[in-house]
Amino acid sequence: MVGSPTGDVAFGAAQPSMVIQFPKSELLWHSTSAAYLMNASGEELLRIKQEKASSISEITAERRISIQGYGMRMLEELHLQLTKAAIIDTGRYAGGLALICAEHMYDQTRGPNTRRSIVQKHIYLARSLKLILGREIYDKGQISTFQSALRGTPSKEMRPPDSVTDAGKPIAAHEWKRLFSIASHLALVMLAFSAVGNLEVCEDLVLTELSKAPKTSSLGVHILQWDGHSPLLVNSTQWYEIVAVMISDRRSSTQTHEAFLFSNWSWSVFIDCLGISGECEPFSVEPGRIWVQRGVPGELGVEFAHFMIAHRNDAFVISRRYRIEHSENFPDSVGFGLMSKARWEAYTVDDCDHTGLSEQLIPMGVGTATFKGLQWKNNSNIAPPERVSIALAYRNDHARWLAIIGGFKSEPYRQTVIRGPGTCISCFVKQACQIEGTLILVI
Repeated sequence: MVGSPTGDVAFGAAQPSMVIQFPKSELLWHSTSAAYLMNASGEELLRIKQEKASSISEITAERRISIQGYGMRMLEELHLQLTKAAIIDTGRYAGGLALICAEHMYDQTRGPNTRRSIVQKHIYLARSLKLILGREIYDKGQISTFQSALRGTPSKEMRPPDSVTDAGKPIAAHEWKRLFSIASHLALVMLAFSAVGNLEVCEDLVLTELSKAPKTSSLGVHILQWDGHSPLLVNSTQWYEIVAVMISDRRSSTQTHEAFLFSNWSWSVFIDCLGISGECEPFSVEPGRIWVQRGVPGELGVEFAHFMIAHRNDAFVISRRYRIEHSENFPDSVGFGLMSKARWEAYTVDDCDHTGLSEQLIPMGVGTATFKGLQWKNNSNIAPPERVSIALAYRNDHARWLAIIGGFKSEPYRQTVIRGPGTCISCFVKQACQIEGTLILVI
């Protein structure tokens, strides 16, 4: 920076790649201010300056923080006069809180049945803690100690780590409230990134400030008021929305609940329903899983040949095209957001030991019907009265997706169950029929 009120400022010792010239006068409209982009030899490549007749322009900066050691950086900036040991223990405390919350997280579904959340099933949470807390804070044993200490304790009764009060005086109530709030927000971010299926590519990711995380999530408020025992419900877009907000900036819209993909700062985050090839089989899609990649949508390597793309003033819409014979009650295109929500609601069953598909007849008994496409009965969308409806969609991924979406949109609600390649049809039907309620079986 050249000509600032406090003198020239150089960032590093290398040849500058950008020079910002401050105005020579306090009267901005009478001054000369400019920004220069320089090459390696110090030659000017591009100059941006204000024209005399134009309105006053302001150059602002957007603060970004590396995801590696993000927790340490945020805790160091609290200005609570904490010792280094207290900062490290508070980060580990946040890690223990994230693990405790994960033990009580359940999928929030439209149907009456609840299932344990995906964050319980994977090792990604440990990877998320290690990446976000950083090497200096992350200690598996110490984090587990805090996890045990916090288990079963209501949020309002959780006490600070001993090192926070080692300075000789107890921490003030309002300061602990603020510190716990920061720790819970940090736990929320680590939980969100545990849903990222390719966390190893995120080491160069830069995030916005921590204060933005809870503003998009009712779960953040719930954690602050949690009783330590009740379920913490997670909906299908919970983690995606938080990660999208964390890569956004102050100019970005945070209304991501209707989108399945968000891009900013040359990074994109999207829900697992698109797939890199664009040809995802519904069983292989993991509900709640999200992906982060470098690049904007046009650079993600996705083949859009089978998609419909429309542009709006502030967004673009990508839908999957379907053609259904003799159908007048279902749109020709389906949004990926709807596909991900429908897949979130669907059940799967356990694999069996049988190889191949059984060719024997499977008696279904009274209360079973079959259907094709989305035409439930008599060319209407009214579901048949039978408790179990079997979609005739074998080996047809497009038909399988439409059956899943049809079940999600059905009124009254019908629970969808999807067969995977590791289960024979006979075992699939037997397991699926043990689920309560009216069912759609997608074989």
